[in-house]
Amino acid sequence: MSDKFEHDLPIRMVTVWDLPIRIFHWLISFNVIFLLVTGNIGGDWILWHIRAAYLLSGLIIFRILWGIKGSYYARFSSFIVSPIKGFTYLKQIFSGEAEPHYQHNPAGALMVLVLMIALSTQFLAGTVITDDIMWYGPFYQWVSGALAEMGTALHHQMEWVLIGLVILHIAAVMFHQFWLKEKIIQAMIHGKKHRQEQSAKPVVVNRLVLIGILVLSGIWVYWLWGLPI
Repeated sequence: MSDKFEHDLPIRMVTVWDLPIRIFHWLISFNVIFLLVTGNIGGDWILWHIRAAYLLSGLIIFRILWGIKGSYYARFSSFIVSPIKGFTYLKQIFSGEAEPHYQHNPAGALMVLVLMIALSTQFLAGTVITDDIMWYGPFYQWVSGALAEMGTALHHQMEWVLIGLVILHIAAVMFHQFWLKEKIIQAMIHGKKHRQEQSAKPVVVNRLVLIGILVLSGIWVYWLWGLPI
């Protein structure tokens, strides 16, 4: 199947992932693992769990804004497709007919969207829960008791959904890395991919836009950190 990803055209390194996207990827990866671990440990770790969740929300805001105004391959418009195309691409992979992509392939794009929605849902649910003893979510006092109970139930249920998505994501990365022979892990470190097409979109980072997005995301996290827990 990996032969489908090889062509007669000269192979060259092409920059795909800009530095902000790579830093975001690794930060959110470690952040999610930290949240899953500390959420189950409980005790005094719950305060760090909450603070890490605040950071997670800032990272999500950054990714959404960078997905709108960032470099070409970071923009949602360059890779988001319909679920039908995502599942069609999965069939093509297993039939050996899939074509290579500079950025996320259709199935990977679908995974990005699902993960963003799942993480956002988990964060929002966590903002309205409490242990009724020591800590409260930042928005707990702004919602009804029924909504808080719904948020608590959803927060615990979504944990297993996220664990499943993380495992699926890692499995997909390993599949591409070792079966399809795409150096996808290395690409998320140095930002380059081996591609055979003759043309590629330039990866240009607008520093002014980047600074503005970082400031907005930072203000949001700073505001959350200032709220009582």
